[in-house]
Amino acid sequence: MRTRSLRKQIQRLTALVGFTTALTITPHASAQGNQADIHTMDNRARAILAAMKDNPPKIIHSFDGPAGMRGHVLQGKPSEAKILVWQTPDGYHLMMGNLYDHAGRDLTGLAAEHHDAENPLALAVKMALDIDTAIQSAAQSSQGSEASANASSEQADYYSVGVPEVVDEFKHAILDLPSGNQVPWLSSDESDAAKHHMYLFVDPFCPYCHKLLQGIRDVDFKGAQIRVRLIPVSLLGEASNHAAARALANRDTLEAIAMLQGENVNIKQEATALQYAAIEKNHEVMVTTTMEGTPTLLFVFNAGSDQEAASAFIGMNADDISRTFSGLGVDLETQP
Repeated sequence: MRTRSLRKQIQRLTALVGFTTALTITPHASAQGNQADIHTMDNRARAILAAMKDNPPKIIHSFDGPAGMRGHVLQGKPSEAKILVWQTPDGYHLMMGNLYDHAGRDLTGLAAEHHDAENPLALAVKMALDIDTAIQSAAQSSQGSEASANASSEQADYYSVGVPEVVDEFKHAILDLPSGNQVPWLSSDESDAAKHHMYLFVDPFCPYCHKLLQGIRDVDFKGAQIRVRLIPVSLLGEASNHAAARALANRDTLEAIAMLQGENVNIKQEATALQYAAIEKNHEVMVTTTMEGTPTLLFVFNAGSDQEAASAFIGMNADDISRTFSGLGVDLETQP
C-alpha cells in the first residue's frame, strides 16, 4: 500500500475520533428532565459543535428521535463519512453509540441506514482494524527496516510506525523543533558526545506517559550516551494544554519534569503565548506519524554517523525502551 494512501486512511480515523471524543463537550449545566423545543435543541447542538476545536463537523440533517431526543447527521469535509449522534431532550448533550429500545432493536443502526450515515463507534472500529492491517502490511513489505525497530516486537502492546518515509519525515520535523519546544530529561546526555537520541511526546494528563516517565526516572541515560528530550503535547483538554505550556515555560527545572509526570507542583514561571504556540507546533509534528496518541517515541540510533537509523513507536513503556536499546548492545543501568 502506498504511504500516501495509508496516511489518508489514518487521518480519516483521527478526524473521526476527534469528532466523537469531543462530543462530550457540554458548555452549560442544565436541570435534568427539561424538554427543549426543536429550534432550541438544534441551536444548542450547533453551539456544542462550534465549541469544538480543529474544524468541527457540521449538521447535515436533523430528525426527531425516541424519548424526546433529536438525531443529527454530522459531516466534516465532503470527502469524510457522515456520522450519527443523539442529543438529549434538554439539548445540552450530544452522545454517540448504540441506542436500543425495549425490543432490543439497534435504533442507531436503523437511523444511520435510513439517513445515509454511519454509527461513529462501529465505523471507528472498522477503520482501526483496516488501518492496523495496512500498517502491518506496509511494515512487512518495506525494505531495509532496522533491526532495532523489531527488537522486542513480538507480542508487543505498542504500534511500530513501519513506513520508512514516514519515520524519516517525523525525524526531520523533530530535529527542526526549537530547543524551547522540548524539556531535557533528568539524566539526558546533552553533550555533543551523545550517541543515541530519544524523543518522547507526552501529555501531562496521560496516565501511560506518567507510568513511562516514572519507569525511566532512575535510568542513567548520560552514562549510556543517550540524549533524552520530552516534547509536551496536549490531547486531553484545556487543563492539559495549560500544564504542557507551563512545563515548557519552566523547561530547565525539576518542576517541569514533575508536571509532565502528573504531579501537582508550584511553578516559577507562568506560560506565555510563545509556549502555547509551541505546544500547537509539537502536536503538528507528532501527527507526522499519521497517528495521534501518547506516548509517541522516536529513536535515532548512532545519530550523525553513517550508521544512523531511526525508529518510531506509539505506546511503549519503560521495559520496551530497555529492550530496544538492549537489542543494540546498549544496557540501560540505574543511577547510583
